[in-house]
Amino acid sequence: EALLLWREDVACALGTMPGLCVPTELLVSMAALRPTTKGALQRIALILPEVLADGPYDAQALAIVAESVAADGGTDDAGAKERKDGDEKEEKEGEGDPEEKEVS
Repeated sequence: EALLLWREDVACALGTMPGLCVPTELLVSMAALRPTTKGALQRIALILPEVLADGPYDAQALAIVAESVAADGGTDDAGAKERKDGDEKEEKEGEGDPEEKEVS
């Protein structure tokens, strides 16, 4: 709900319709995946609307999501996936050199 209100405020400030400012589908994805960084936001939508590409509005939207994450006492889903992917990568890298494996 906070993202919808934010979008209405931004649309009014820019003199445009809310749906043209940021598509509803993107707001739904943001609410579900909860990106708290610009990188996480770009993984949701590779091509961001101009409003979220640069400037004060992207920081405002990410702050709203971060506030929601903090209120829930949890982590953002996009960040959790990023950390999980990083852990899996470290595990694969830590498997060692195949020549070091014991031959039976």
